[in-house]
Formats: sequence, structure tokens, C-alpha cells
Amino acid sequence: MDGRPFPDGCTKDETAALRRRGTEAVRKQSGLRFALGDLVIEVLTRLPRGHGEVGQTIETLAHQIGIPASTLRKYYDVARQWPAAKRRPDVCWSVHERLAYIPSRFTLIKTDPYDPISQENHWTVNEAEKVGRAAPSTPATPQEHLAKAKQLLSSDKDTAEAVPAARPIRPARPPTPTDGG
Repeated sequence: MDGRPFPDGCTKDETAALRRRGTEAVRKQSGLRFALGDLVIEVLTRLPRGHGEVGQTIETLAHQIGIPASTLRKYYDVARQWPAAKRRPDVCWSVHERLAYIPSRFTLIKTDPYDPISQENHWTVNEAEKVGRAAPSTPATPQEHLAKAKQLLSSDKDTAEAVPAARPIRPARPPTPTDGG
């Protein structure tokens, strides 16, 4: 199990129980996201094609069910890339989202990658981001920390502002005879 303390003061058994509850909640949430995406697909199969019906259908349905159209669009896009038979119910929707546009996604999803944070083999958003060549959300290695920093400091202006602020302030040292002073 993960070597990080979670949360402080919890026993191993309590941590395991919390993790199981969290995993089950994420599984349910993933199922709901796919269900909403599949609902859009179902509605679209009943409409004639070619007249901008996707955007209008998503706007209308999102309004009727009370969620942002951009959220429903995302669920639809991911569900469209992952036919129900190719999905893994034990892998969260966010991993499916990160892998959605990778051509080999159906093969990739079958094998659990090694997660250096938990030291277990299972899909995490971090591992999916690595497959997609994005900097992982939670860096685990020095290389990943550097990649994340580069992602965050995307412009010279950002870097110029951040680097001086990140440097530790050191007191000036008195000149020594070897300095010429």
C-alpha cells in the first residue's frame, strides 16, 4: 500500500477501509459519467445526422438535467471513444479520459502499470498521463518534478518571476582575503 501517511493518526486497517470506500465512490462516479455520455449517444442515434445536432442535443439535454453542457460534452466524447465492451469498470473514468485519444488505448487498458507512489500495479491518473506523455499531476521522481515545473513555467516571464522567489535567501558573507577584499 502507499507509503505516504494517510491520514495522520489512522491505523493500517482504517487507512485500508478509507481507501476501499473512496475506490467504491470513484467507481460509482465513473459509472455515472459513462452513463451520461452513453445517454447522449443514445439520443443522437434517434436523430437525423448532418445538421449540427450534436452540439444542440448536448446543450438541450444538459439544460434539462441540470449540468453544464461542457461537462456533458466531455462525458459524451469519452464514452464515444470507449465502447462499453472495451471499458474497465475497475479503472476510473479519469484514466479512460486521459487514454481516450491514444490509438492503442484498448490494448493499454488491459495491463495495469506500476505506480511508484503506491508501489502497486494499477491504473492511476498519473500513470495514464505518463502514457499520454503529459507531466503527471503528482510527480514521483526527480524527472517528473522537473517536467511538472516546466509545464507550470510555460513562459520566460513566468520563469523570471518564479525563480528568484523560489531561491532561498542567504545572508551575504563577509569578503575573505582570497576575494581581494
